[in-house]
Amino acid sequence: MSIGLITTTTYSGKTKDAFLAGLRANGWEGNPTVAAGAKTVVSIVAYSAEGNYGNLLQVIQSWNQDPDINLIVSVGGLIAALASSHSTSTPFIALYGTAPNSNFGSKFCGGVNLDLIGQDPARNALLANTFKIDSKSISLIWNAKSAMGRDEQKAWANKHWPLNVQVKNNKDQDITDAIAKAKSNGAKGIVVSGDPFFTNRMDVLVDAANKSRLKICYPFEVYKDAVPSPNAATSQIFGPNLVSAYEEMGGKAATILTALKAGKEAPDMHVTKAQPKPYGIKARGRTKS
Repeated sequence: MSIGLITTTTYSGKTKDAFLAGLRANGWEGNPTVAAGAKTVVSIVAYSAEGNYGNLLQVIQSWNQDPDINLIVSVGGLIAALASSHSTSTPFIALYGTAPNSNFGSKFCGGVNLDLIGQDPARNALLANTFKIDSKSISLIWNAKSAMGRDEQKAWANKHWPLNVQVKNNKDQDITDAIAKAKSNGAKGIVVSGDPFFTNRMDVLVDAANKSRLKICYPFEVYKDAVPSPNAATSQIFGPNLVSAYEEMGGKAATILTALKAGKEAPDMHVTKAQPKPYGIKARGRTKS
């Protein structure tokens, strides 16, 4: 059996390991490099857009027509929306930050909702309360090329928070420039969007944020693994556990595969809403080489 995993972010590192761990805990082994033992092996065909969305629809359509792809795993609200429109025969599950699951169609079997836009007010409040700064002096940094970013900016403006800086070209330099612009605009703190563009470039982002000496709130605990590490004196993290979300997705995928292998319909795994929380940052000595 095979999974088609399509993502707007990078399928590697801790998140990849977590997805495989979720499969393994439920009786499946994904692309093993050693003997799987008693595990049932599933092949994982991964496609990562990493900011270039031009081929997403083509990939989804080809997988939907491929009898060897038993389940599509979509990471990102845009991909989930595309899958809902074009997955006419192949079941799919989704890990997404903002998209409404009510429109995902009959082949949608559940997933994990990170609810990232809804957490921005809590990130703003965490910075304001921790560092005793005015909530209106905190800037959002968002991706102008994503639907999530545009929705995020609208929600931010509706709170009457005047400061926000958009990233337009999806290049590393844009992040450095955006942080510098936020500071020149008078920002005392920055809330970093949970958009995959920023998570994919966390090393660049954290390095620029540390150098700015602005107060920063990151959206995921995985930012602790950035090189350099976030400055413990100026940084906060508030958001869902991304690694746990991937592991849960692996478990849902395994349950569906087990049913399909037995000749049954793909079960409804429902949508789990990831619960955000603050994460402390300890001072560490990791720096860029």
